[in-house]
Amino acid sequence: MTTLLVVLSYVLMIGMFVFMFGALFWDIRQRRAKSNLQRIWPHFALSIVFSALFLASFVAHAFAEWGTYAQDQREHNSTPTLAGYATEFSENTLQNWQSEFLQNMSFIVLAAMLIHRGSAESKDGEEQIQAALERIERRLDEGARAS
Repeated sequence: MTTLLVVLSYVLMIGMFVFMFGALFWDIRQRRAKSNLQRIWPHFALSIVFSALFLASFVAHAFAEWGTYAQDQREHNSTPTLAGYATEFSENTLQNWQSEFLQNMSFIVLAAMLIHRGSAESKDGEEQIQAALERIERRLDEGARAS
């Protein structure tokens, strides 16, 4: 059962990597083809930097996790194994991702659905948008009549 969960965890992590980086590369390729962009950096720097930071932090996490796992095994008079490390690493990584995704997705979904007046993240109500449009139209009409 544990082996199945470890394999499933790694399939999930690899799938997320493939999806994330594949979507980035596909989007860059599509936009370059449509707009005939010659340079990638000025148009996609934010995505490239965040992807590089994610990859670097993931590799650093893997090394740090190995050190922690190996030390813990030595303290218990055991030999660190790759299988044990794979279990520990996948469990810790997926727990971290779960909490981050839950927090961020709940914020995104709730901010998109709910209104908090004055918040930059929240959408305005339809009534407020309609009232603002009507005020603008009235001012434009008054300005056109005065001219």
